[in-house]
Amino acid sequence: MKIRKTLIAASLCLCLFSSLFLTSCGQEEDDLSNPLTRTDETHIGTFMPLGSIKIHSSVTHLFETDDGDVLYAFSDRYDLDSSEYAGVRVEAYGTVSTYESLDKPLYEVKRITDAPAIDAPEEVTSVEYKNTTIGVSFTYPSNWKMEEKLNMISLAEPEKKVENGDTLPLDEAETEHTVKAITGETGTPDSIWAVKIEAGLTKTSTDENGLRSEEIATYVKSEYADLTALTGDLTYVGADEQFSLRYKTENGDIYYFIPRETSLYELSYQHTNKDDSLLLDNTNVFSNLVATFRFLPKDGETTEVIPGTSADAQADAVPMTEGPSVSQVEISKFAPLTSNLGFSMSYPASWYYLGSNAKYIFTDQKIDFATATVDNTTPVLTLTWSSIEETGMSTTGTMRNGDNVSVTFIATPMLSFGTLTGDAKYEELMQKMADSYADVRE
Repeated sequence: MKIRKTLIAASLCLCLFSSLFLTSCGQEEDDLSNPLTRTDETHIGTFMPLGSIKIHSSVTHLFETDDGDVLYAFSDRYDLDSSEYAGVRVEAYGTVSTYESLDKPLYEVKRITDAPAIDAPEEVTSVEYKNTTIGVSFTYPSNWKMEEKLNMISLAEPEKKVENGDTLPLDEAETEHTVKAITGETGTPDSIWAVKIEAGLTKTSTDENGLRSEEIATYVKSEYADLTALTGDLTYVGADEQFSLRYKTENGDIYYFIPRETSLYELSYQHTNKDDSLLLDNTNVFSNLVATFRFLPKDGETTEVIPGTSADAQADAVPMTEGPSVSQVEISKFAPLTSNLGFSMSYPASWYYLGSNAKYIFTDQKIDFATATVDNTTPVLTLTWSSIEETGMSTTGTMRNGDNVSVTFIATPMLSFGTLTGDAKYEELMQKMADSYADVRE
């Protein structure tokens, strides 16, 4: 009797298992003679065995397409378990039928051929660029599209495919000093610009930084309508740490204005693509380009503009610092940080971070999150927020104090200043992180 009860229980379990796959005990399975739809189709993908799963006596395999769809499959002409086809990416032609009793289409495979090769992704390298017409050099990724114009260089982000297979448009509209892509229905690629502007500057490196900043800010306010309401950050950029004024818009555009003799050089990143998925990556591309920027001798000049040369060259190349330049720590890969406080920024991908409402810390040492707090963990870099009254500052920018550097920027949505602080060797990294800071509140 005990054995009979065990057999009955086993039979019931088998019935329950079978019912999961659209058959039931004591009933004949659907003969699949009346499909809801039937079409001849070609798909590229991979055959996978069912293993112990039973769908229908006709179904022997699953077929996963390159697009991620899964079909039930069988073939009277091919041994789909053979090493020639099992687990191999192929192109298959056959009849696809749908049935009320099957949750996936059934693929009767009639022909199998080699699948077309998948195009290997383009290898992206760093391109060293020099332009002696306007006297600048920098590096940029090889997959960005370069275009040179009079006193102007543009770089467009790699074109993205849209659903119909076309590329996004690259229409442009030129203004006096800069070019912005026209934002169409789907948006246009983000762009980076290097522009030489005949601004008629009179202040030089012998003048106080405040006077130089004031002259640049006056020109920017008169010529750049989008920046009129913003305050520029005094900072130093490029391989030779050039004096500059930095602006960042709510949209994510970033501008650096760098004086040279009577001219002003604009380095800008313009976010015109409505797709924000690559905003962080593109901002980092721009930050890397800015970090490699330097002045070169223009056509007709014989002396390269580097520290220690002629008086004019030295004025252009040597930063107005309180001490000697410090070799910078190079970071090759960044990761996104999105905070529940309503902001995002990039940070070194191999680092760790910990945050609170008042402070975030970043470190290159592993954090024990079970016990660590922002106050008992030693940071490499610290991000804090404060008001003008608390800091006593009336502007944002880069402050140097011996071996320590602080980079201060407007920090929406905190409605205050954000300040990154750390060793001077991380100054370039802190500027990149500041550039990537963005408001992500919905």
